[in-house]
Amino acid sequence: MLSVVEAYLDPVEGSRRLAISRAQRAGRYDGLPGARIVTGYDARTRVLRLAPQAGGSRARTVPVDVLGPGERRLLFREAERGLEPLAVWLTPAGMPKKPQGWEDTFQAANARIQQAWAAGGRHGEAPLFCRPHMCRHSFALKWFSILSLAWEQRLDGFTAGEAADMRDLFGDLWFQLATLMGHADPSTTRETYLEPFSSLRLDYLMSLLDEDERAGVDALVRAVAVGTGKVLAAVPADERDLARAGR
Repeated sequence: MLSVVEAYLDPVEGSRRLAISRAQRAGRYDGLPGARIVTGYDARTRVLRLAPQAGGSRARTVPVDVLGPGERRLLFREAERGLEPLAVWLTPAGMPKKPQGWEDTFQAANARIQQAWAAGGRHGEAPLFCRPHMCRHSFALKWFSILSLAWEQRLDGFTAGEAADMRDLFGDLWFQLATLMGHADPSTTRETYLEPFSSLRLDYLMSLLDEDERAGVDALVRAVAVGTGKVLAAVPADERDLARAGR
């Protein structure tokens, strides 16, 4: 997935660069109402420096956290070929996407699939389609698999009491996944998003990841498994076997 985003952001041949070039040739950025030209950014204070607006004589500053989605879409910078939007995600016309603009993207993609389906002499609705909310379910399933594997590695060799202490200290898998999903209650994540997959084995879920994703998961698990001295130490194998025998 990251390689796809990297290709999109390629400053020479990426589709974002091509969209900007089209917009510059068409003059879409020139005289855009409300556009603000950013000349600098202080990462420590999270403050933007803005060029003077038409008729103004002084540069201005504004905290980035006070800007709403609509205002952020109007942030630009001066580049070699002219103005460029600071927004990452752009429409084919080169304009920053609106939050609800992704609905149109999915609708257009589904329409292309349906056209290809019909062009092949087939009737009815194409069996392949995607909606934005389906991506949230996919995200939840993948991170459920990743976090499950990470927890297995982190808790391997711990006694039941130590594992409980770890969960109390860092939060369990469902709490972490709910945080990633933006859910206030972990039960929403468990019962709504992942209930259909609760009976699937972890090794099967991991097999659904592509090569890049598996490589990323392996790197994450190695990092999680490294002892930092700040967490409980694993129980040696011989002590673990004795503990199991005594249960």
